[in-house]
Amino acid sequence: MYFSFDGRSTWFVALTIAMSKSL
Repeated sequence: MYFSFDGRSTWFVALTIAMSKSL
């Protein structure tokens, strides 16, 4: 995935999805 800004949003979304699946 490509983002013109820093990757903070990328890892945050990935973390959120991972947590959701863990639940």
